[in-house]
Amino acid sequence: MRQSEFIDKRQFDQLDHSVRFAAEIGLPLNTMTTIQFGATGCEAEHVGPAIRRLIRNYFTPWLRPTRAHPIDHRPAAWFYVVENVHEHAHHSHGTHVHWVTHIPEGRRVAFEAKLPHWVRRVAGEIFEAAVAVDVRDADKPRGAARYFGKALKPHDATRRRIRPSPQGLVHGRRLSISEAINITAINAHRDRLRAAAITPVDSSAPATSSPWLANDADASSGLPWRSA
Repeated sequence: MRQSEFIDKRQFDQLDHSVRFAAEIGLPLNTMTTIQFGATGCEAEHVGPAIRRLIRNYFTPWLRPTRAHPIDHRPAAWFYVVENVHEHAHHSHGTHVHWVTHIPEGRRVAFEAKLPHWVRRVAGEIFEAAVAVDVRDADKPRGAARYFGKALKPHDATRRRIRPSPQGLVHGRRLSISEAINITAINAHRDRLRAAAITPVDSSAPATSSPWLANDADASSGLPWRSA
């Protein structure tokens, strides 16, 4: 399995766009969960597959309509970052995952109740339940996304005005973004907006300037919002 010491800079640069896009489509990333896989029976090389199974097999199906919550809350909007450091003062036990996701209104308590069960299903025994799972509000998801840039190569972090801090050797991908808010989804949304802006033109009418062309610089950026 591929190993990496740093976050890919191109993928990191996409992350802020994805966080903004999630809010734009009504799926703000409002919750950050830290799972200390070092406090479970999961070996470091299996952490990536474990968090992906948790999301695919448990979290995403949990978003389906239920009697108590009849609205389908899919697609799942999230990103996660894998780190591998030992900081006992901060209850960091080796390989761990910071998972930032959208939790629908009214479902936070149920989410927190389900998490330990999901972790056991993908990671095995939990040895330190008090620190294995931590859930908190993500009041500033864009700030959190930027904070994870500390795992960039030092010169890449410095160029982005981020203080680099080594986050250890990780097996597999360090950063993953859900299909609902990745660059493909952003571009598809932009294309839909562009198509909706096109209306039939009366060829006999005098030419007028297009409001879409006026914003063409913003459209070419691949984002569904105007640049600041």
